[in-house]
Amino acid sequence: MPPMLGTFVGAAVTPDLLAAFGVEGEWRFAQRRQVLWADVDRFGHANHTTFLRYFEDARCTYVEAMGGALAMDQPGPVMSRLSVHYVKPLAYGDEALVTTRAVSIGRTSIVFDYATWKDGACCTAQAVIVFVINASGAKAPIPAAMRAAVLALDAPVQR
Repeated sequence: MPPMLGTFVGAAVTPDLLAAFGVEGEWRFAQRRQVLWADVDRFGHANHTTFLRYFEDARCTYVEAMGGALAMDQPGPVMSRLSVHYVKPLAYGDEALVTTRAVSIGRTSIVFDYATWKDGACCTAQAVIVFVINASGAKAPIPAAMRAAVLALDAPVQR
């Protein structure tokens, strides 16, 4: 696996790192997260929106790492669709690993899979992200350099 760093990863994504969190399948992009006090609800587990923030942070880091821009004057990623499966809770202080991968890529959109792991999967999700011109909201082609980087890292299905 190529070493890929995310914002919260202190080391390259390696088989040992993935095994430590019980990660299954092929993932090449990951971020470590610690569940903060602000992340938990009155029942003591990470609120469902916490996972969505983790996935958003991972997606933004992934886009930037692949050469995409998160700027008002550049075509940027906008959420079109999201499906989430909550598997088991995380608690205050837990360390988790958030993984992200592109599973398919079109002219203007990417389908991402996400998962949060601690002793196996805690939450999984899939999102369709569409690139748009921020000023108008019109769909825009995925920048060529970013497309090449995504294809090289994850080898997603091309649509």
